[in-house]
Amino acid sequence: MYSDKEIEIIGMKVSIEYEKDNGRLPVNVSSENLCYDIRSTGSDRGKVL
Repeated sequence: MYSDKEIEIIGMKVSIEYEKDNGRLPVNVSSENLCYDIRSTGSDRGKVL
């Protein structure tokens, strides 16, 4: 699989902004190797992206 760091950063920013815009509190957990990059909690139940 080819990894492009610039595209990865843009994707994270877009996802975090989307979560914030929808009333959730996203946290970047990509460095924790959890098989997902963003943990988001808020008005609805917690979710992972």
